[in-house]
Amino acid sequence: INHLRDAEFSMRRLVSVRKVTTSSGEDTYRKRGHGAGFSSISEGGKIPKIAGPKFFRLPWKVEKYGGFMFATNELLSDTDANIVGEVTEWFADNARVTDNLLVLATLREKYTRKDNPESYEVVESIDDLKRILNVKLGQTFAPTSTIVTNDDGLQWLDTLKDKEGRTLIKEAENDPLKRYISVGFRKVPLEVIPNGDLPTDLEKGAPILVGDFKEACKLIDRNHLSLKASDVAAIGTGDDAVNAFGEDLTVWRGLERLDCKIKDAESYYMGHIKPETTAAGAGESGTGSTGTGENKG
Repeated sequence: INHLRDAEFSMRRLVSVRKVTTSSGEDTYRKRGHGAGFSSISEGGKIPKIAGPKFFRLPWKVEKYGGFMFATNELLSDTDANIVGEVTEWFADNARVTDNLLVLATLREKYTRKDNPESYEVVESIDDLKRILNVKLGQTFAPTSTIVTNDDGLQWLDTLKDKEGRTLIKEAENDPLKRYISVGFRKVPLEVIPNGDLPTDLEKGAPILVGDFKEACKLIDRNHLSLKASDVAAIGTGDDAVNAFGEDLTVWRGLERLDCKIKDAESYYMGHIKPETTAAGAGESGTGSTGTGENKG
């Protein structure tokens, strides 16, 4: 069996992953904040009480995800192709896509929630990225942040130039497979996800995510992917029901148990590269833009 070349990306490697052995639980975190400092105490004076740290709990509960597929036993017996290997790869790819969908849905929660949702960022120039990094993420997250976009977003970013006309995107010297983009004085790692995994919104534009995603999102992994094969099982319902023993089939079942939670909503921002900006190749001078930098949805 020959394969056509394809591009794929797993967002699992961008976020925090916690392996667990139970179906639910809670993680404890200390809230962000600093002490107010100590007070001056005179000789023999009473020592004043100081405020202690505050904490919050992050509950999680895994859900089951899965699916099945089958092949006739004649196919498995009569072909010289590695059907089992193909099936295993196909289940692994479905697990990867499930991870991506779960992570993206979780990251979008702060923009889709009912109570006080944030507005997506509108990026029209390199200055908009500077604003997100320098002001919104600040010194807490900017030094460890990554910029994530898709193929369309890469095309626009690759049109941005410095004063000497050089692209702002560079390969890392110690690893040519890794890229970064110069955003002002910062060299920010750049991850590009294929359009198939992170599609462009025809109205809003190419997606762009900026932040420290290890701090932003936690993927809870109770059972990432388990595969089972049977030639006697009955599975499915309605038109999708099969009886492996009665129909002389081999059925494969893939299951995983996952949850995904926002750990720190202040550690990342999502937005879109304005469609007309992308089409016009705006920002080639790298000096800024006519955009206001407003937080438009």
